[in-house]
Amino acid sequence: MFTFWNAHSYTDYVSNNVLKQVYEHPIKYVWNYEQEGVFNIYYGYHRTSTLEQHLDRGINEIAEYCNANGIHLEKVYTDQLTGKNFDRPRYTVLRDDILRNGDSLIITELDRLGRNKRDTLKELQHLRDKGVRVMILEIPTTLQDLTKLD
Repeated sequence: MFTFWNAHSYTDYVSNNVLKQVYEHPIKYVWNYEQEGVFNIYYGYHRTSTLEQHLDRGINEIAEYCNANGIHLEKVYTDQLTGKNFDRPRYTVLRDDILRNGDSLIITELDRLGRNKRDTLKELQHLRDKGVRVMILEIPTTLQDLTKLD
């Protein structure tokens, strides 16, 4: 059974911004997703390697894609750290605490997820096993929902 305590514990590891978003939704809304076990929420992720690089371009690309395709984008998570490993605070929160079965993760380019091919492949496999769809704007075939094809 979904309780307020569960909603609070879900947000213990995320920022105040996300905490506010969770509590803005009526409990019934959250309850329906809990019951079905599938969330179907779209999130974005963008990373730059340094603080001098601007996040705006990637965030805008993700938002524009969603607007053009009628997708409600819940939130875009960002990091300004190297892509050599996956030890990034916002990505870790997104992967471990936010993304659920049925959710979609939108990124602009594969190298924004990670630089090491082997580790990036492992990460994509982890997300797939978790039931998360990864959509990469630079790879158009990842944008098609193959479950709706005959």
